[in-house]
Amino acid sequence: MAASSLRATTATTSLMTPLTAALQPTRPATVDSARTLLKTHKGAAKRWRKTANGYKRGKASHNHGNVGWGNKVVSNLRGTSLAKGAGEGNHLRKLKRLLPYA
Repeated sequence: MAASSLRATTATTSLMTPLTAALQPTRPATVDSARTLLKTHKGAAKRWRKTANGYKRGKASHNHGNVGWGNKVVSNLRGTSLAKGAGEGNHLRKLKRLLPYA
């Protein structure tokens, strides 16, 4: 009777061993694994590009509805524009937060 109870405990122990091994972490938690990643704002990522000196974007209001506008106004809407710094809306600080990996 003692042998059968011994077999039962060894069988349950051998069945439990893979489960307990799977529940234990494979490596200890370090600073790198606990670091939180920042999310990129996808709307800003589609509109802004990082340059050496800041961020640039395309200008708006040039696609349609320009009948009656002067040539100078329409030509000023071509090309790209840079983000403004402190004192002028401070887009640079906001863009750094929205585009952390740009």
